[in-house]
Order: sequence, then structure tokens, then C-alpha cells
Amino acid sequence: MSKFIKVSAKKIKNPQEKQQLLNIIKARSPQDAYYYGWIRNGDINVLMRLRDWRQKGEVIAPISIREKLIVEAEQELVNYHR
Repeated sequence: MSKFIKVSAKKIKNPQEKQQLLNIIKARSPQDAYYYGWIRNGDINVLMRLRDWRQKGEVIAPISIREKLIVEAEQELVNYHR
């Protein structure tokens, strides 16, 4: 996890986003596995893959994609509770 934090801390310039990332990670189990990769911002193929894998993991950063996927998951859940 420490390598993930170091790499993320270097790449995320916004202090609020960096703090939000650290808060998310602190709330997780130390046993959790973390993986990172570099993506092209706005690449629809990346978003489609993340949507497909949603139930198998969690997007932590970038926060903008994390928040987008949260909204989509909440909308999906509403469809099942009508």
C-alpha cells in the first residue's frame, strides 16, 4: 500500500483530492490489495472496463472517475428498488 500512496501523492497535485485519497485508503483494511495504472483522461474504453469490473473492485483515484462511478452505481440500485 505504501508504494501506491507514494505514487498517488506525487501525481495528484490538488491538496483536497490528495487528502480525500488518503482518507479513503486509511478507512480500508491493511490487507487490501492496491493496483494502479495510467489512463488517458476521458478515454471511454477505460470507463467501459471500469463499469464492467465494478463489482470486483473499487476505483480510488482519480476522484472524478470515482465519483462518476458512484453516481452510476447509485442510479443502478434505484432501478432495483422501484
